[in-house]
Amino acid sequence: NQIAKTLNEQLPPITEKTSPRLQGFASYRLSLSPRGEVSKVRVLCETLTDERAAEKMASDLKNLRFPRAKGRSELTLPVVFDN
Repeated sequence: NQIAKTLNEQLPPITEKTSPRLQGFASYRLSLSPRGEVSKVRVLCETLTDERAAEKMASDLKNLRFPRAKGRSELTLPVVFDN
């Protein structure tokens, strides 16, 4: 699956940069353009120990690049921080 491959390659640097000691959970909804660009990120819910971390990571998630698609799509991305 190309989406899983993209996330496995591009997500670890983003999560490590967000906070090396972060604890909790965050769920994001990513809107993807047909070109594979993230056009919008929304925080669905979060239980993080740093209240600013969810929004910071949302901003960084906009830099992800996915394979091209036939149309727009959405992706729900759950992230668990247990450092």
